Amino acid sequence: MRCFSFLFFLFMLACSSHEEAFVPVTDDAEDVAYTRMLDSVEALLFYPYVVDTTDALIAPALEFYQQDSTPHHLWMQMRCHFLMAHLESGLKNLSEEAVAHYVTALKLLDAHFDPSQDKVCHYYSWIFRQLSRIVFQFSDEQCSKQLAYLGLDYALMAEDTVWIARSYSNLAKIYEGFGRPGEGDTAYLYCNKAASYVDAEHYPMEYAGVCITVANCFRHSHAYDQALELFAEAKSLADTASPMYHIACVYEAFVYFRMEDYASAIADLELALGTKDKNTRQQVAYGLSDCYERLGDTAKAAEYFLYVKSHREMETVDVKQNSNAVPMAKAYLAGRQPAEKNGLSPWLFVVVGIAVALLAFLLVQRSYKKKVAMQREEADRQIVEAHDALKEKSLEVLVEKSKALYAAKPRTAWKEILTEFHAAYPDILPKLEKTYPDLTEGERNVALLSFLGFRIKEEAVLLHLSENTVMKYRSNLKKKVGFDPILALMS
Repeated sequence: MRCFSFLFFLFMLACSSHEEAFVPVTDDAEDVAYTRMLDSVEALLFYPYVVDTTDALIAPALEFYQQDSTPHHLWMQMRCHFLMAHLESGLKNLSEEAVAHYVTALKLLDAHFDPSQDKVCHYYSWIFRQLSRIVFQFSDEQCSKQLAYLGLDYALMAEDTVWIARSYSNLAKIYEGFGRPGEGDTAYLYCNKAASYVDAEHYPMEYAGVCITVANCFRHSHAYDQALELFAEAKSLADTASPMYHIACVYEAFVYFRMEDYASAIADLELALGTKDKNTRQQVAYGLSDCYERLGDTAKAAEYFLYVKSHREMETVDVKQNSNAVPMAKAYLAGRQPAEKNGLSPWLFVVVGIAVALLAFLLVQRSYKKKVAMQREEADRQIVEAHDALKEKSLEVLVEKSKALYAAKPRTAWKEILTEFHAAYPDILPKLEKTYPDLTEGERNVALLSFLGFRIKEEAVLLHLSENTVMKYRSNLKKKVGFDPILALMS
């Protein structure tokens, strides 16, 4: 019995290899001073327009906490690296040093702290989100999205509504920023997710960020009036000295430029001239140069163009100097869960491999059916969410009629549903055929029924097709034209 108790004690000791994050602070005067200083600097990070603080404040604290490896000192080391990275990225967006500090902070969290604790999840989410933004500026799409999804995962684990909203908003910005066909709908869905966690009254800055991303989705689809309304709302919510306000001004100016209202564009850009972010300043200068050129003021246009030229030359140098930023982030992701070397004989791995293969063969049918069912549920869910985004009374009536026809005579209702749709929207189907000529008749029919809110099984009954064929048509639609072509035409 004593032996069992001793073994249980050793087991619990092994399981506690991740130190607790919530350790008491000592009464050491230097420790108290550094702790308060780090708390103050971290509080300033919630006001992103304060970027004059340098890491010179944090360096002595890091040196102090590196003296030993107690849980408290390791936690404070992690915080020091996090703050140094955040301040570094605020001053230099393309910063190899910032990535190095973020990765060091992540490694300290991995090695010494329990990832199930809310406070640890909080830092994980924050760091992954910041890293995704830095990698995004190097146009590495896959790595940027991977980091952003990790940030969302940890925010969800912490159940922090603000961090969840920021993570969804960050993902929306990344999808919208890369601008691939069909990803505008994904960005829009993530914006709706973010907006469901925060409101304009209690979280104005977060809500302003969501407004800007949704407005950019409208801007890219040439819905300029809706974009301008959202940019104006974002400006009313954001502090006039914050980067959020300046970014809203810049994007709003882009809309005015497309509408050939150059005077309004210049007024917006001049509001953003005071920004401390060098990338935003470059966008402002570029926009002003273009606007003055359109208005015939070549002297002003040349002045701003020369600024852009010198900035881009410096940016090229920055990119070359920081060429290791993305590889460092990728190396960390690749090594997050390294395989353990156990020294077993090669033949044992062969036997285990054969056993796993046999087990996989026995389970393949079940897993395949489950996967197909999940794909169908996900496809139906996306259709319903996109369909709910369009609020129009005549559409609601049409949907009700279509559902009633299906309920009354499911196998013969298709022609009547098609007639009702033609009556409500006579120009949509000809427009669909003209805009997307490479769609087959079956794909157009599936697009129409999906738009009306029918699920895969119902579409198969109405069109006298198999469910697999309907799934194939939906997949073809996504590859050819994006998420929902009829929704896009009506929007």
